[in-house]
Amino acid sequence: MRRTKATTKLVALVAAVCVLAGCQTHLRYDNAARLMQRDDFNDAAIHAAGWVEDALTTINNLELELERR
Repeated sequence: MRRTKATTKLVALVAAVCVLAGCQTHLRYDNAARLMQRDDFNDAAIHAAGWVEDALTTINNLELELERR
């Protein structure tokens, strides 16, 4: 499937957040990564890029908060 610039930026953002979150503690949540592995992720990212980006950012922020506890 074809990747758009928004999808590429989104993947880079999620990867960066996952790497930074992993440095904080040994407990890791990877729900954003799990969602990005779904077969329908590219379609969602193409048709609702803003929503997907906001959702993944929110997931990563909440997971980071949990991991820091």
